[in-house]
Amino acid sequence: MAFLVSFVHAWFTMRSGNTRGINTAGIWIATAALLIMLWQIAVGLMLRNPTQSNRRTLRRMHFWTMTLVAGLIVVHIALNRP
Repeated sequence: MAFLVSFVHAWFTMRSGNTRGINTAGIWIATAALLIMLWQIAVGLMLRNPTQSNRRTLRRMHFWTMTLVAGLIVVHIALNRP
């Protein structure tokens, strides 16, 4: 759900064409966060398999990926605040 909301936010924001005063680094950070969310989804789907042999490692990776995405979102907001 977070990926869908982020994608819609990016779509409408970029489609409007109003990029004056926007920090380019903030946009690239948001783009990286959006792509990392795809990895987060893939790891989450792997965790749904109860016979997965390396669940502990995947859970740890899932947690730290979520932490990374949250940090990137905070940086994006700080850089692109109106």
